Amino acid sequence: MKHCVECQSVNPDGSLRCLVCGDEFPIGAAKLVDGRYETTGELGRGANGVVWGAMDVALRRPVALKFLAPQLTSRPEALRRFQREAAALASIRSDHVARVYSFGIDGQSFFFAMELVEGQTCNSIIEGYAENGELIPVHRALVILIELARGLAAVHSAGIVHRDVKPDNIVVEKGSGRTVLVDFGLALPGEVERETKVVGSPAYMAPEQIRGNEKLTSRTDVYALGCSAFHVLTNQLVFPTRDVQQMLQKQLAESPPRVSSV
Repeated sequence: MKHCVECQSVNPDGSLRCLVCGDEFPIGAAKLVDGRYETTGELGRGANGVVWGAMDVALRRPVALKFLAPQLTSRPEALRRFQREAAALASIRSDHVARVYSFGIDGQSFFFAMELVEGQTCNSIIEGYAENGELIPVHRALVILIELARGLAAVHSAGIVHRDVKPDNIVVEKGSGRTVLVDFGLALPGEVERETKVVGSPAYMAPEQIRGNEKLTSRTDVYALGCSAFHVLTNQLVFPTRDVQQMLQKQLAESPPRVSSV
């Protein structure tokens, strides 16, 4: 396993192209992150960063390391958002929300270490049943949704609005079956009066989130919870269309169908 000497991200295949920076860099021997986390492999990536599996060598426990993408480290708003995500997670106490252990800098990259939840996203579970022409059994769906609601209640008790509740951000842990809410990249403290940027996932966005420049509250997440519940129980979106603008307009203007109508 190799690491990029420019941004310190680990490259599992040993090639000379950094998977995070996207450019050619000299590759050296792998090293510990922050002197204590030994990486084991990439878990996933998005527009704002990359997540690696790792082992805390002092405590001998597996963790997930989320790095801010190097191209964003010079952008104050991106760094504030990244720190806000870590702080939001660290303030929540629930078995149904991924916990944060530490925040730090390694080389040119910012990261935080959090609980590693190994399992399937709720979306992948839905798709797995759909491949066999089936829906998630009602009893299993209800367990997932009840535990998700408990995690979301803890989030709101900490004064935080998640803003991106959806099946892709719900993980069912392998072995225990525990449901865990993840990805607080869009989370906001509840004291924010107005949010001018329109961000989120269109199929699960509440009207006030779509309109922008309105106060977002826990009710914004409850709307997304309802859309997620509809998806989990029916394998359909509340407003099924591939046209994003049409979907947003439907969220604004139309009443959602009842689950019993499907």
